[in-house]
Amino acid sequence: MSLFNQTYIDHVTADLPVLGGQKQVAGMKAIIEGFEAQLPGQDIRWLAYMLATAFHETAATMEPVREAFWLSETWRKTHLSYYPYYGRGYVQLTHKENYKKAGDDVGADLVKTPDLAMRPDYAARVMCIGMKEGWFRGDSHGRHTLGRYFSEDVDDLVGARNIINGRETKIVAGKETTVAAIIAGYYAIFISGFPAAAVAPLAAIETAPAFTTRPTLESTPEVISNRFGTERDTLLALAEPMLLSEPMAHMIDIRRAKFPASHPRFWGIIDFRKRSDERRFHIFDMEEESVDSYLCAHGKGSDPENTGFARSFSNMDGSNKSSLGVYQCAETYYGDHGYSMRLDGLESTNDQARHRAIVIHAANYVSEAFAKENNRVGRSLGCPAVDAKFSAGIIDRLKSGSLIIAWTES
Repeated sequence: MSLFNQTYIDHVTADLPVLGGQKQVAGMKAIIEGFEAQLPGQDIRWLAYMLATAFHETAATMEPVREAFWLSETWRKTHLSYYPYYGRGYVQLTHKENYKKAGDDVGADLVKTPDLAMRPDYAARVMCIGMKEGWFRGDSHGRHTLGRYFSEDVDDLVGARNIINGRETKIVAGKETTVAAIIAGYYAIFISGFPAAAVAPLAAIETAPAFTTRPTLESTPEVISNRFGTERDTLLALAEPMLLSEPMAHMIDIRRAKFPASHPRFWGIIDFRKRSDERRFHIFDMEEESVDSYLCAHGKGSDPENTGFARSFSNMDGSNKSSLGVYQCAETYYGDHGYSMRLDGLESTNDQARHRAIVIHAANYVSEAFAKENNRVGRSLGCPAVDAKFSAGIIDRLKSGSLIIAWTES
């Protein structure tokens, strides 16, 4: 009898409701059946760890994803030196030689057609064999394999993160934690759903104290984020008292349509109804359920009389105007204004943002002192420039995937 069955689905989705969707269930099926076909009789912990890893790597969609899936193919082509052999799959298969190795294993020409690595059955096989044989990483002691971290003598569900990546950290519920610990929390849920007979031989192995009991969303918020299922309700509840429900709902709809696998923690709204001496750049934190607000400049073309109000907007190069619409926050860089962040416009009203070099950067004309003295802040060439005192913190929260919207009442 397959380990994939309705009993297992019911058990896992009780603790991770986001997995109840048809596509998520199909992804679990592909991974479990791939394990049973490629690694029959192997340690059930391997399967649980692969499911937990896929849950994290795919942002809970359980569908194969592309490297930096929150960015565009144009971005990947421009910024990834190993294009078109960038990361694809449940775990990221990268570089031409690895596509050749994986293709030989699955019986398909992945070098000629890299997108075949997005097929769930191929992606599951690549994950199973790759994690078993240590395709992805190694060190002076050898390859990082499933057998290195799960064996008769070892049960290292935190160290197992080395198979795919290193010691990444994240801020969850206001606390810094490791991605390894987050995945270990998911692992505890995935393994607890398997039949007792399959898990029983593992009982004698000592597990990490932090995960000897099964975590739930309620009991261990420091391990498992709860933002997937409550995204819309949480964000609208934060925006409503500020009379920003309309732009927030529009931004959520854009995210759902264009980036269904992305669930950023931080979201931003620039409220151009307000004069520039008011804190009108609002950053919404899904985990803390809080809002921080900052001063923000607009383009001088949007306010030619320098009144402090942005009155007109444009997407045209050379207009020096701000552009309305939803943006995706992209890569950071160091330029003329120091630490800065590029923006990609997602709508017809702002889709020239990258060409126009509309970015978030620090500016000495955006500060509380300047605003107090002039009843406005200075103007940019169209960029949402911010106070240098807060710019790094703003950028670090929003970079690489968060969405912001520049908005005013129509």
